[in-house]
Amino acid sequence: MNDREDLHFTEQALGRARRLEHSGLLNLAEDVLRKAIGDVHEGGTAHNSLVIRLTQLNITLRDPAHAWVTLQLANQDSDTCRLTMEEIESLLGETCPSDIEEHLATLRSDDAAAIRNARLKLKTLLSVRLSHLRSAHAWRRPWLEAWLAIQPNDSFAKWQLSRAIYSLDCFDTAESLLLELSECFPDRRGILNLLGRSQFKNDKKSAAIETWQKSLAIDSEQPAIHFALGRALLQAACTE
Repeated sequence: MNDREDLHFTEQALGRARRLEHSGLLNLAEDVLRKAIGDVHEGGTAHNSLVIRLTQLNITLRDPAHAWVTLQLANQDSDTCRLTMEEIESLLGETCPSDIEEHLATLRSDDAAAIRNARLKLKTLLSVRLSHLRSAHAWRRPWLEAWLAIQPNDSFAKWQLSRAIYSLDCFDTAESLLLELSECFPDRRGILNLLGRSQFKNDKKSAAIETWQKSLAIDSEQPAIHFALGRALLQAACTE
């Protein structure tokens, strides 16, 4: 397609996406825009319009990390791009980490497998930035699981996944992940504390008591864990 055909095609794609959005079919609108981006010349006005619209739709879907990745495809010098980036960064809480530059460079390579892995790693890094938002855990989980499928020994990603899963009330799965982590890092009180909470939620009070006692042996200055341990001991005594 030439530039004029690109613009005409883009207008049609934006129109279809807009109609889908108005019908509440945001995910279908996202698919239309994503496909259209691959069908026009990269770097042109039409391509930039599609990328920015998809980015804005990502924001509407409360997916700022994905929006940040999408916006990297746009012309970074445009005013609209800069304003959109400011909106994304306000949702992220701060600017994106510098360690993503190597992954962004990979996205521009010709290696399909490397590109796929880089996208997953980018999403994982950015999802970590949103770990304080409870609403973010539902979409953080599949990203982290996808990354661990190709990097199963990434302990930090596994820790982030266990936190996300715990926040989604999936206590059995969280406990299993945290048990693995506690074997690798027996002196990490954060892992032990969340493991104890998962065990307590799974009605394994004796296991939770033992876990929290290990944590307090590492650091006795943990008021919240003293309280949790006391409550668990009291409930255990009442059931005997």
